[in-house]
Amino acid sequence: MNILLIDDEDAIRQSLSIFLNELGHDVKCAKDGREGLELFNKENFQLVFTDIRMPHMDGFEFLRHIKQEKNSIVDVVLITGHGNTDSAIKALREGAYDYLQKPVNIDELELIIDRVSEHLSLKITNEELTNRFEESVRERVSETESQLENVRAAFRENVGLKISIHSKKLADLFTLAEKFHKSPSVPVLIEGETGTGKELLARFIHYGPDMVAQPFIAINCAAIPHDLFESELFGHEAGAFTGASSTSKKGQLEIAGEGSLLLDEIGEMPISTQVKLLRVLEDREYYRVGGVKRLTFKARIIASTNKSLQEESEKSTFRSDLYHRLNVGYLRIPPLRERKEEIVPLMYDFFTKACVRHGKRTLQGFTPEAERFMENQPLPGNVRQLQNAIERVVLLYDGPFIDVDHLSFLESNTTTELSPSGNKIDLGNGKYCVLPQEGIDLDELITQLVQEAMRMSDGNKTLAAKLLNISPRTISRRLDKQQL
Repeated sequence: MNILLIDDEDAIRQSLSIFLNELGHDVKCAKDGREGLELFNKENFQLVFTDIRMPHMDGFEFLRHIKQEKNSIVDVVLITGHGNTDSAIKALREGAYDYLQKPVNIDELELIIDRVSEHLSLKITNEELTNRFEESVRERVSETESQLENVRAAFRENVGLKISIHSKKLADLFTLAEKFHKSPSVPVLIEGETGTGKELLARFIHYGPDMVAQPFIAINCAAIPHDLFESELFGHEAGAFTGASSTSKKGQLEIAGEGSLLLDEIGEMPISTQVKLLRVLEDREYYRVGGVKRLTFKARIIASTNKSLQEESEKSTFRSDLYHRLNVGYLRIPPLRERKEEIVPLMYDFFTKACVRHGKRTLQGFTPEAERFMENQPLPGNVRQLQNAIERVVLLYDGPFIDVDHLSFLESNTTTELSPSGNKIDLGNGKYCVLPQEGIDLDELITQLVQEAMRMSDGNKTLAAKLLNISPRTISRRLDKQQL
């Protein structure tokens, strides 16, 4: 690390520079802030240690000059022999990373350098991501800088969300979501069938096109046991209940801070917890389980469900007062069958990404018949089902074009017809498999199938390919990917 050391005492400069050199750092020294600023403007330093009280220019003035350099990635640690609480607070307010008191403790100095190294690494990574984002924006945003293009760029580059908007219905939905993004005190309810992208929309409500820095916390209400729900949501104090940890635990309300908390599948939340959540939304205050300290809730609440909460409240399976409190901001994501104009563009979005992932250079696209076939499929799993279907055909076939035969597994009257139980799939010849309600990792399943086929064929790729009804080339490519 390139370090600049500024102090008006020769003995301190010499002793600290020797120690820093022994740690493997390059050190340049200056006897006051004016000389230090000249050196700083000539070279690239990652860390500056500077005394506070010096002639010509003190440490605080030097720090203010440094912070004006917007393109500089540097942390400043102030050193003073007159340290007190006021100077420490002022140092941090002025933008210092930390401060040290004279005489400098060597162990403390080394610890600060380690922390600065980690901090700078994060800052550099963030700058690289920001630069990539800005470069992407410049390339993708048109001269009119339309709102839709800003949404796409923000999601693509900053939070890893791949948003594809190919219909006016979805564009209008995101326009409304941006209005909710600007009003963090307003709770938002998102309804939509499984696989329509409710969490993606929730993330956009939180991050918006400007990408806020506050945390986004998502919890699946259907996956939490009812007896642990309050502890998960509100947190608990040590020993608050049987089985509680010996230390206190923060709840998701507290972890969300001033960000957003997504309550996915909120219709599965226990009625007893619904009452307490309603109180939190009204008072913006709550207690940990077993706690006596009142905590303030500042985050935005976003709730999502694949049910109609209005119908659930009419059946008394969901509290109507909580439903009306959440329904201040309401968004309904239409299923894919109501926006069929998006199916083919989405197919090619998923196709392009899948080809890159699996190294399929021979595939060129879909036949017109395949496109029409997909437009006429019910796709009850919506965008998620479409994505998984495209992932499957890209993995299994080499092209050049994907035809209807390759997609026939989607037909409801084929061997994948659902049994009356809803999730039992008839494979023919009296054989069935059961799709779990929580879904599966398709890529991991394919990996396991390939491994099992290789085991059954004693490592013979040709025989393994016959067992899976795919080409030996596809088997080889899958095995190479697993090795990587």
